[in-house]
Amino acid sequence: IEQDESYRLVVDPTGARPDAATEIGALRGLETLLQLVHLDESGWALPGVVVEDRPRFVWRGLLFDPVRHWLPPEDVRRTLDAMAVVKLNVFHWHLTDDQGFRLESRRTPRLHERGSDGRFYRRETVREIVAYAADRGIRVVPEIDMPGHVGSWLVGHPELAAAPGPHRPLRTYGIQEAVLDPTREEVYDFVGGLLAEAAELFPDPIVHVGGDEVTGRWWKENERIVAFMDERGIADTVALQNVFTRRVAEILAASYRDAPDWSVDDVPLLDATEFRSVPGSGAGAQVAGRWVLVGNRKLMAAENIELGPLAAQRDGLAAAGRTAVFAAVDGRAAGVIAMADAARETAARVAAGAPGPLGR
Repeated sequence: IEQDESYRLVVDPTGARPDAATEIGALRGLETLLQLVHLDESGWALPGVVVEDRPRFVWRGLLFDPVRHWLPPEDVRRTLDAMAVVKLNVFHWHLTDDQGFRLESRRTPRLHERGSDGRFYRRETVREIVAYAADRGIRVVPEIDMPGHVGSWLVGHPELAAAPGPHRPLRTYGIQEAVLDPTREEVYDFVGGLLAEAAELFPDPIVHVGGDEVTGRWWKENERIVAFMDERGIADTVALQNVFTRRVAEILAASYRDAPDWSVDDVPLLDATEFRSVPGSGAGAQVAGRWVLVGNRKLMAAENIELGPLAAQRDGLAAAGRTAVFAAVDGRAAGVIAMADAARETAARVAAGAPGPLGR
């Protein structure tokens, strides 16, 4: 997360001299240099400037959703080009949801064969796009939603569902009931295989696992799931989702990956010892020793980022030696990404600059 993107650019009569400590910093400087080129009465020219630049926020993301509205690879590349111009550095690729499964799977091909209407990204295309983004200093963070937002999964794999079918591709939007069964080991085996495939395609240390908008109705109406909760003293469906989230985080941690998820409307997916939403704000979190990424439409204005309701929480985190990234990312109200407990050591290694998965 903490990459040095700073650069210094000097343009004077002797020429243009960009200087940076890293390749990514050099890319940012060259982008600025390109933007300074202009045409005047004597031809192409550059103004005399000295630019010393570094990012205000280390995570400057754009959420790209080709699930509800299919967007082909050429649109992905065009978006990445535009991100490079304005120096955004995280391409959040929302690949699965109730309306479609847009990632080719070789282990479980029914996911994309039956859940995508033939519109999905082939593995070789994904690799090409990840490389295209890297050439522009942009990370690609895939999002594979679970345990909710899985309507497209269940078309080809109804055995994963917490309720009987038939399951059909969804053509509507909003919060749906479709959810995985978190009480069965076969579900975790399936998820593990799917995330292993994602790890092969995406070298970034973060794989986003969704986690939002689970109503829990299918769980409450399933007598076997209710009995499972009673036997283990699981109080409610939020606590049951905790069980699922921890297992998925453990699966990803085995691959040296972090498992962020969405938390919406002050309902944390992890218990209070790991994650505490700020009461009333719907947009704050305290996670000891971990990154917290906050995105909220209320924070879009710079004065709100500096002086708004999160200021006290931001200052409190800093005083406690914690790190927080407060930024209007992805445009989702009350969207909070919190590192799962099982990936704590990985998060520390990545933040310290240690090599991540696949040599990164």
